[in-house]
Amino acid sequence: MVICLLGMFAASALSLSGVIAFWPGAWLAWMALMVWYVVLSGVFGRRAPVDLAALAQSLELTDNAKRKSGLDGAGEGNLSITLADPGPRKIKTIKHLRQLYGLELVTAKRMVDAAPVVIRAGASRTEADYVADYLAQSGAKVDVTEAER
Repeated sequence: MVICLLGMFAASALSLSGVIAFWPGAWLAWMALMVWYVVLSGVFGRRAPVDLAALAQSLELTDNAKRKSGLDGAGEGNLSITLADPGPRKIKTIKHLRQLYGLELVTAKRMVDAAPVVIRAGASRTEADYVADYLAQSGAKVDVTEAER
């Protein structure tokens, strides 16, 4: 992005000074740079896909969320927390998921976009109730069910 802006500034400065009028190949060189920028940003800007099912098995509440929910660390159970509907405020739901589980922005957004999706498998009743109440504040609908084995 910075290279693109610097190139645009240089091209505009050169065109104002009359250099581009004398060197017609400058526009071609500028377009070639833009094509390479688009190609390289497309190649290096991709992220690996996230396996949401495997992620649900490994998620744990952040320390801050554990303190607020009253969990003492023995949070193993047999409940499955499912995000059924993100609700009308998807950005707020993404923010709450990130606060609860310490997820990256992209991962939390993919979870919300993939609804209905299992957020956490193997949760205790206390954790499930806390997560359901917290996500309900953003308008999300959360289902808590017995985890399948």
